[in-house]
Amino acid sequence: MIQPLNFTLLLPLLAINFFLSAVLAALPSFANQLGGPEKYGILLTCYTLGFLLGTLTSSFVSRRLSMGKALIYGYACSGLMWLLAACAADQSFVLCCAFIVLANLPVGATNIMFNTFFQVTPPQDMIGRVSAVIETLIAAAMPLGALFGGAIAAWLGNTPLLVFQGAVVLITALVWMMNKRLRRIPRLEGLNGL
Repeated sequence: MIQPLNFTLLLPLLAINFFLSAVLAALPSFANQLGGPEKYGILLTCYTLGFLLGTLTSSFVSRRLSMGKALIYGYACSGLMWLLAACAADQSFVLCCAFIVLANLPVGATNIMFNTFFQVTPPQDMIGRVSAVIETLIAAAMPLGALFGGAIAAWLGNTPLLVFQGAVVLITALVWMMNKRLRRIPRLEGLNGL
């Protein structure tokens, strides 16, 4: 039902959603670490702002980069930004917030690409089933990630969770970079031929 290329994209997406949910679940604790509950609203705003700005730039990105390059470069940048946010957490709240915005920007920009890819590449009579399976798997990863995030934050602290997130996203970008077929995914207009 799910083609190999779809599967290659889906597994890392599950891991990324798992860890994004983990970070989101630990955000209140992270805010307390950084100065108190008033920081929570700011962190949540930065977290969401990155996705929103990324979504607004999606059309621009998809016209200029192939999907393969957008995923690899975008997620490499996102992973790096998560690692920088972890490093900045105890040094500068403003810098940490800026890195969180920048970390989520590529994710927002490529979410539209993922949705388009998963709607265009399956056989016409399988689109509904493939979409249902993908959405179910991604949705299932989120509460598990939140549970994991709470446990890790309680056990190791909040900053290691940001490091895990950055590492997972960077590893995803590297795995995608090594996959020749994924690197060659064209711009969105050219997906019909896959």
